[in-house]
Amino acid sequence: MAAPVIFLDLDGTLIGPPGDVHPEVWPALDAARDRGTALCVCTGRPSGGLASRIARRLGPTLPHIFHGGAVILDGDGGVARAETLPVVAVRSMVERARREGLTLELYTPDAIWVDAVTAVHARHLRLLDVEGRVGDLLALAEGGHIVKAQWIVYDADLAEDLADTVDSTCFAARGDSQAMSRARFVTITRAGIDKGDAVRHVARTLGADPAACAAVGDSTGDVPMLEAVGLPFVTADAPTRLRARFPVIPSVREHGILEVLGADRGC
Repeated sequence: MAAPVIFLDLDGTLIGPPGDVHPEVWPALDAARDRGTALCVCTGRPSGGLASRIARRLGPTLPHIFHGGAVILDGDGGVARAETLPVVAVRSMVERARREGLTLELYTPDAIWVDAVTAVHARHLRLLDVEGRVGDLLALAEGGHIVKAQWIVYDADLAEDLADTVDSTCFAARGDSQAMSRARFVTITRAGIDKGDAVRHVARTLGADPAACAAVGDSTGDVPMLEAVGLPFVTADAPTRLRARFPVIPSVREHGILEVLGADRGC
């Protein structure tokens, strides 16, 4: 039986070094959708820009997951769920960013906020194909509308420290992007809110059993999503510990997603 829903991470899974889905992959995605398989984006990216364009083509009437699970948009593009971070935790992150000169972005459901547009921010915004907004991040934190915070650093040890020292009210997911080489992303959402929680929510919305669904990812931030489904896959670029736990497909450069879509025909 075919998987009723396939949840798809973007960076490193569908989006490779050129910064978009490769043209050779779209016919197989379109064919899977036309056979009745629901293709749902499950990404740490915000809605808007490239992520939303991919989501609309994959499933124009389906719910899709953004912000690492903190935001779910319904089939009409409206906000079905938006889980905010605790104000105290956001305030602490902003204070550390200012104290140590680190790159931090705060996300509301419809915008990315920064203290100032640095070269790192500008590069990231180009990758996302969205516009950022400049504002006082401490004031934004006090407003209580932040669904995600994201550190962008170029030091692996610093990324680990930022993730390991996250407030207990929060969940930290680590990731990277082949379209932004060497950058390390540490994505912070509310504790209990992650890709796995969002996948279970969307599966229920679609009337599907998560155990019958598939998911494809490439980073440790995808683990909750992979654990939530019965048919998990990781790309060959995934960390060793993920490749030891989950079935492995070829890398995004080799269009590994085609193997999952092929498997979907005969599952």
